[in-house]
Amino acid sequence: MGKENKEVIFREFAEKAKKRIEEKKRFKTKQVYVEAADVTLTLHGLTEEEISECMEMYDSALENDKYTIYLACEELQKSSAILVEEGAMKENERYKITEMFDLADRSALAKEVLALSGIGGESSVREVEEVKN
Repeated sequence: MGKENKEVIFREFAEKAKKRIEEKKRFKTKQVYVEAADVTLTLHGLTEEEISECMEMYDSALENDKYTIYLACEELQKSSAILVEEGAMKENERYKITEMFDLADRSALAKEVLALSGIGGESSVREVEEVKN
């Protein structure tokens, strides 16, 4: 394979990479209804940095789930701001608005956020025949 052919291949690869990176920047969103709380939430996917922050924020997986849900939901963020303003909640505990949901619902919501973020999906990686150099 000549130098020019390799250059074309690498340029095509770079173009695909650029396109995929741009696609991943657009968050997937989904509305869900939580029957026990009688609320509809709009959840969006999180960036890799946000997911990392969520997983490292607290020592407890339950607290991490609460923060993940909070970070992915504008309704919860805006509502918790009102509770802080009213003095019903501390500023540094705004994410605890998610305690309005029972454990099973919080677990399902956190899983939904991670799915919207691209975690846990099917991998597209597959083996190819031996590569010749």
